[in-house]
Amino acid sequence: MNLLEFHRNQLQMDYFSDSYRQFELDFYRFSALDITLTFLTDDILLTMAKSPKKLF
Repeated sequence: MNLLEFHRNQLQMDYFSDSYRQFELDFYRFSALDITLTFLTDDILLTMAKSPKKLF
């Protein structure tokens, strides 16, 4: 996936799913970052898309 496809919203998070809500809780519980998750979601999606591993 290239950057243009990414910016055309080919990938999206399901913010209302139980798994995302659990991810969000775990992120704030275990993360030492001072940045809120809202500002990191695009970076997370892009990293997952470019990874050769199948994450799901």
